[in-house]
Amino acid sequence: MLTTTENIIKYLLFSVFFLLGTQIEAQEVKVELGKSEVAMNELFTITVSVENGQVRNLSGFPEISGLIKRGTSRSSSTTIVNGQISRTSSITQNYMPQKQGSFRIPDFTIEVNGETIRVPGKTVKVGPEKQQQYYDPFGDIFSDRSPNRQEPEFIELEDDAFVAVTTDKDEVFVGEGFHMRFSFYVALANKAPLSWHEMDKQLSEIQKMIKPENSWEENFDIRQIQEDRVSINGKPYYRYDLFEATFYPLTEEDISIPSVEFDMQKSKIAKNRGFFSMGPSRKAEIKTYKSKPKTIKVKPLPDHPLKDQVSVGVFRLNENVNRTELKTGESFKYTFKIKGEGNIAGIKVNPKKDKKLDLFDPDESRNIIRRGNSVIGDATFSYFGIPQLPGDIKMKDYFSWVYFNPVTAKYDTLKSDVIINVTGESLVDKEISSKALDSFYDLIGKSDNDLKSINGIESYYTYIFNGLIFLMLALAGWFMFKS
Repeated sequence: MLTTTENIIKYLLFSVFFLLGTQIEAQEVKVELGKSEVAMNELFTITVSVENGQVRNLSGFPEISGLIKRGTSRSSSTTIVNGQISRTSSITQNYMPQKQGSFRIPDFTIEVNGETIRVPGKTVKVGPEKQQQYYDPFGDIFSDRSPNRQEPEFIELEDDAFVAVTTDKDEVFVGEGFHMRFSFYVALANKAPLSWHEMDKQLSEIQKMIKPENSWEENFDIRQIQEDRVSINGKPYYRYDLFEATFYPLTEEDISIPSVEFDMQKSKIAKNRGFFSMGPSRKAEIKTYKSKPKTIKVKPLPDHPLKDQVSVGVFRLNENVNRTELKTGESFKYTFKIKGEGNIAGIKVNPKKDKKLDLFDPDESRNIIRRGNSVIGDATFSYFGIPQLPGDIKMKDYFSWVYFNPVTAKYDTLKSDVIINVTGESLVDKEISSKALDSFYDLIGKSDNDLKSINGIESYYTYIFNGLIFLMLALAGWFMFKS
């Protein structure tokens, strides 16, 4: 018989698994399109909702011809029915009509929390602005609802925000990476309402301006704008990274990042707005922010025979060999892996070649990780080799990879520590002998079967003798014909 404690534990475990399973099964993603008819002074919306979960990752809302994006809003709700808790999280994208007419929203897909949702399109009809009726019999009590109501007065709150292009380094060597961010900063104390404006269009143009030429780019591929809390000179800010990448300059030319403009939608607030007011509470305007220009100094590498070929970064070597004892003619597998921080995509390995060891072209693989301000990873080169001579094969004689370390400002070399002991007879002489015989038989095949004397005088008399025989045969034939 089970004890009371065991029964309680089993009940708790069952309850936990049941609740988790119920929560997972109950999650549902919905995408809802707004009204089919809107006025010029109304917003069309697309809302993404997740039941029993959060909207963690969102690929982005579509662009709609005839309408422009006017910021997003988030909401969440919790409902308890018969003891069952239901939570819903949603993000709504607002669209403002630009002109009257009918506009077709084509079918589109949107990725929510890793799930791809297919959304059927629809046609939106945009009509003239709607006129609000404000008459109220209680106008003496609620004055802003009376027929003689004046248009609301809007006040502008001072915003505490700025846009900036920042880098983690002010000077680098040729080939050394520097990290760039284009970000919008909003102080925690900011009171002015701000929202995004035509993000896709703006960022596309800004990236063209700030990306340096003659540089290798590792893009951090921002899919969703995240909010990070940072401190600048002791003052707290929210930072929104809009573009992020690491660049590796390929020439000694300094990199100049120009000042760029970035538009945000800033709203004025209605003054003395009554509790029952029906008019707009905000009036949106566009405010333009400008970043400061920046220059990155690029330094040449010190003189070195391989100056124009080496990689730049901080690296270390991992190597592996499947056999260290073998005979000539037998194969082994050797792996040369370079790990560290730098331009992983640009790493190349060119081993030395000689008659002692045959090395075949390698299998290559690269693993690149973009994390924080750094690009780290590894480049792996796997070789098959066949020894041709007996003796010790020191792999450092074939694999010595030179690179430049920007931290120490010196060149360094990654050398193999692997030694392979080879026994057996030399295959080099056999190969030469085989090649010589092949050449001899090739010449025989190309020669004709005619007998030729090596003596020039004998060849001369042979021609005379053959000529006399031909003449005698001709005369004999003539006499026979006459008779």
